[in-house]
Amino acid sequence: ALSIAEEDEIIRWANSKVAASVRPAGPSSPPIRSLSDKQLKTAHFLIDLCAAVSPDTVNWDLVTDGRTDDDATLNARYALSIARKIGACVFCTPEDIIEVRPKMILFFIAAVWQADMQRGKPSLPQRKPAPPAHRRASAAAAVPEPHVLAAPEPPARAVP
Repeated sequence: ALSIAEEDEIIRWANSKVAASVRPAGPSSPPIRSLSDKQLKTAHFLIDLCAAVSPDTVNWDLVTDGRTDDDATLNARYALSIARKIGACVFCTPEDIIEVRPKMILFFIAAVWQADMQRGKPSLPQRKPAPPAHRRASAAAAVPEPHVLAAPEPPARAVP
């Protein structure tokens, strides 16, 4: 189980990410106080979090106000879809979000955080693969032995 300090760190990361993002359709969600914050029911915060990681992924026309259970469910489904699209490995269900199950919210946020770290990682330079064994042998055979590269010795003189 995570300690309270670790949960607080995850909440702080999510709040700072959402606060730093700009939502084209109005202000971003207010910060959450805990993983059981009732505002999470609308899934707006989770959608804003995904948008902060990958702004072009969210189609704001699909986000509802979340006031009814049906609208909240649509938002929760959309939040899960966006999270998966940005590379987060999420295992929670829309019901976990609209019922504000703290552990599942924690897993959602942590998965988005991990996806954000993966997206920010510079790609490693590609190493040139070694040639296959049969090519290495033929390449070695093509290189002459060192004695072949040396200058030829002059012929021995006959002594009269």
